[in-house]
Amino acid sequence: MVFYSFFDEADLPVYEESANYLLSVLDEEYRLFGAHGSPAMPFSRLELLSEFLSCINTNACSGTSTTVFGDPVIQYTYQGMTLVVFI
Repeated sequence: MVFYSFFDEADLPVYEESANYLLSVLDEEYRLFGAHGSPAMPFSRLELLSEFLSCINTNACSGTSTTVFGDPVIQYTYQGMTLVVFI
């Protein structure tokens, strides 16, 4: 399953905080759905997303500079997930 999303650079810490909050109040019995509701994702994807966001926010992950819709972005890939960050 590939997770692909677009963000502004300033949104990444807030997104990480939200993922960590969900991890603190949910457990593996909850069903998680992507933005369009299908298919259900395993809880481990939320844990992986938190790791990925931490990796980006601490500069431990390196991204690739490119453009999307003519705007400069950095594309990060981590264990099957991709985030595109507008800079």
